[in-house]
Amino acid sequence: MMANSSAKTALPADAADAPVSVSEDDDLFSLDFTKPEKLAKTTVPQPVQTAASLTLEPLEDALPAVAPSPPAESFPLVRLDPATEAAALAYSAGDLAEARRTLETALQTGTAGEAHWLMLFEVYRAIGDQAAFDRLALEYVNTMEKSAPAWHNDRPAARTPLVRPADGRASVALNGSLNARCAPQFAKLMSVTKTRSLLRLDLGRIQDADNGGCALLLGFIQYLKKTACELELDGMAYLKDMLKAGIVAGQPENDAIWLLLLELHQQLGEADAFETLALEYAVTFEVSPPSWELPKPKRKNAGAGTTTGSAGGGSAGLAGTQAGAEVPAAATLHFSGDLLNAGEADFAALKSTATGERVIDLFALKRMDQTSAMSLRRVLSALPQDHAGVRLIGCNHLLAAMLEMAGIGQLARIRIERAHR
Repeated sequence: MMANSSAKTALPADAADAPVSVSEDDDLFSLDFTKPEKLAKTTVPQPVQTAASLTLEPLEDALPAVAPSPPAESFPLVRLDPATEAAALAYSAGDLAEARRTLETALQTGTAGEAHWLMLFEVYRAIGDQAAFDRLALEYVNTMEKSAPAWHNDRPAARTPLVRPADGRASVALNGSLNARCAPQFAKLMSVTKTRSLLRLDLGRIQDADNGGCALLLGFIQYLKKTACELELDGMAYLKDMLKAGIVAGQPENDAIWLLLLELHQQLGEADAFETLALEYAVTFEVSPPSWELPKPKRKNAGAGTTTGSAGGGSAGLAGTQAGAEVPAAATLHFSGDLLNAGEADFAALKSTATGERVIDLFALKRMDQTSAMSLRRVLSALPQDHAGVRLIGCNHLLAAMLEMAGIGQLARIRIERAHR
């Protein structure tokens, strides 16, 4: 039972040196914030003790000593309808089941617009539920009285830039997790090297690596040694230090990490470190280690253009911005897979001083999270007013909604992929 309100209530010893009286006019359970005088009666907030020992946090002073700093940029910057927002956020987080529930509920309650139908088609494609897709297509035709999207109109692979055979240089950054799921990206890289005389591969953005990913990278390096395309590796020391934690002398595990480390020592010209590690490898795996090879002499390249860029995701991503004689005025930045936790550096190619509109090709992108979308927005916001502009192509409806929520639609042109209309 509460004590009589006319009694004295003492503050805890660490809150004040003297007790503060509470008058009968005070109502500790109903603070009326619409009447400032109700708060002005006591300068020190009063704790309330009940049978459950409820403790209230002290109120802040009514007028802070300094002006508050401007609020941090919050997401979303642009509000859409609740169903679209919920579905786009779930999709960007990889929660396809939640995106599906949200959109199916909107259709069942009769609150869905055509965009919600098209988003649900995209979710069914992403989870591979063709039966549900076909049922929705029939309902769509009857409701909208127009043809429905086709199941086979899935998102096409990213298009390969046109370049002269054996001419030009490419620079590609690996960003994210180097693992066995990166095989499609390395296959794409191999096709790119067939039309390039030099490939510069940046390893300095890899966040983690496992044995399967190291096997892919090692195989790619060995493959290029047999081709006309010269390979330059950046960030080797960074990756070498990361990989050292994945091997233990005497434990025959992660053989690909061992072999990639030996390759990096050789690429860096570290003969003594190579020999030491090779001996440990031979003892650990009871096999002959790779032998030291003299590095190939570097060729002089006068390529027509340079490709730069990166993409993040659950596995290491590849991307690029192209420029040069064979590239149209609109230079293109390609992203594929999952773009997660990308920073402003991943979109730095948009700041290029080259003339012409920039194009961000998202045909092969599965999803983009809030962090990446906000990083892109900050880069777009910082572009000079005389910039030729940026256009995003290949978006599906869910991705376009995420970009709109990040305020990117106010800074660039967003084009939804026609196959999804």
